[in-house]
Amino acid sequence: MQPDTLARTITLIRAHLSGHRSPHSIPEITAESSFERDLRCDAIDMVCIELAAEDEFHVRFPAERMEACETVGDLAELVRTLIKEPVQ
Repeated sequence: MQPDTLARTITLIRAHLSGHRSPHSIPEITAESSFERDLRCDAIDMVCIELAAEDEFHVRFPAERMEACETVGDLAELVRTLIKEPVQ
């Protein structure tokens, strides 16, 4: 996975969470961060993150593939697949 994709994914997730949480309550976000367990994202958060990622990366997520994303890394990998980044 391109580091830029992961970094951009983390940045958009942090921006979303910062919109309705105290900056001090947002944990460190890594590729291994679980949306549910670590970041405490609910269904509304996930829809907002999905829409933000679609706008950021100019892609559209198939519903069944987005639902399979359990971690930040899963989402970044899905983005990479959809935009067909070269694997290094």
